[in-house]
Amino acid sequence: MQMSIGVRRSIWRDGLISVGLYVLPVALMVGSFWLTGQRPWLDGPARPVLGAARGVPSVLGQNWTESSLHTRPQAEVGRHNGNGGGKLFFREFFAAIQVRPVLVNLTTWGLPVLTLAVGVVEFFLGLYDKRWTGNEKTLDAVSFVGSRLLIRPAVVYFTLWALPWLFPGQKGVFAWVPFWWGFFIIAVADDLTQYWYHRLHHQIPWLWRFHRTHHSAPYMGMSMAGRQNIIYTVFFSQIYLTAALTYLGLGEAALLVTGVKSLITLAAHSSIAWDKPLYRWRVLHPVAWVLERLISTPATHHAHHAIGGPGRDSTEGQTLAVCANRASFTGKTDSRTYTDGDGVGHYKGNFGNMFFLWDVIFGTGIITRRFPSGYGIKHYKQEEWYAQFLWPIFKSRKVGSELARGGPVVGDAPLNGGQLVDAVLAGSRGREIGVATAVNGARGGGETLRDEATLGRHNGGGLADGLADIGDAAVV
Repeated sequence: MQMSIGVRRSIWRDGLISVGLYVLPVALMVGSFWLTGQRPWLDGPARPVLGAARGVPSVLGQNWTESSLHTRPQAEVGRHNGNGGGKLFFREFFAAIQVRPVLVNLTTWGLPVLTLAVGVVEFFLGLYDKRWTGNEKTLDAVSFVGSRLLIRPAVVYFTLWALPWLFPGQKGVFAWVPFWWGFFIIAVADDLTQYWYHRLHHQIPWLWRFHRTHHSAPYMGMSMAGRQNIIYTVFFSQIYLTAALTYLGLGEAALLVTGVKSLITLAAHSSIAWDKPLYRWRVLHPVAWVLERLISTPATHHAHHAIGGPGRDSTEGQTLAVCANRASFTGKTDSRTYTDGDGVGHYKGNFGNMFFLWDVIFGTGIITRRFPSGYGIKHYKQEEWYAQFLWPIFKSRKVGSELARGGPVVGDAPLNGGQLVDAVLAGSRGREIGVATAVNGARGGGETLRDEATLGRHNGGGLADGLADIGDAAVV
């Protein structure tokens, strides 16, 4: 099944907006230099702020080793005992905080350990219920070891190994960038890139099967946080981007971004709904309003994993709620965005990983402050763990599965004779299609799936494009 006209246009439109978002932090940094008269590129590499990896950390470029404390001028040491010693004391105090080693450990062995620890808590709290079958356990374990502990570190290692060959003499070329500007630049570049990588795997039919493994889990929690197909992991786009920025001299900022992002995304996948108190207590509502629009929370990301997905069976017998008519809609009106039957699930949106802000900007987000009734994909056939992890290298033996040899891309089958499509098409160029009704006759013609949303602008007589849009709306 091809992408509809509306989806293609939204991708092009939002892609152009994204170019401006990528440039924005760099432009703001340059603007700040112009206003303040700073010329950091003339001063050499920026001074480290996270501290050294071994020994006593360095702050603002000064290494406070034990010997250096004794060799400093006596007048400087004496300031600790006078009224002028406060500033120096606090600087040395914060210098003693081992920030960088914490982040290094978090992004290496710390994150897997934290994931396992939270996963154990979730398990003993009974949050996985009876949905964690043997096949699911094996797939989660293999994905955790293969993706998080082997593939991603290997990709980063070989990327950093290859970059000197691809860009000789460019190592550390941006080391002069101040730390917090580097953090801002990488946070935007890294997470916006992942937003698009994630979004395209939902909106381009042939890419869906590489991401399907992550959504097939009938539960949420640490066990499925790293559950991904091997191809999806190998081509995980922002890994290469972040590695390249590290090679160019922004390593410290990349370290902090990686640590912060990992904690946010893991917390969003957790079955422990830590954001519920923010919605329960009125005094916390302003905090909730800001937080849920800025970062991914369990409520917004669980909605993305709600049971559904592409294919007619994902919405069969359910009335689609149009987001444009919802008071909880976060962004601009997007007539191609829907919820599942419970009004919470939002498979076709809430793509943000660290920042939910992208969904707000592009109109792909819904905030309901509620949790879906179930998780997974309705056309899930409990495919073998090896097929889900290694497709298309290994295929499933389940008949009719997307992952089977020659299996269909769900939703790509043409509408059959038992299904009627009624379209109202605009007759003139530049007008919008008004109402499209998709009638499912498979159950005797008694059930109607009605989409009363604008399906995008079409040229006059664009019957083929209109029918493609209607077919896509019918199967979601």
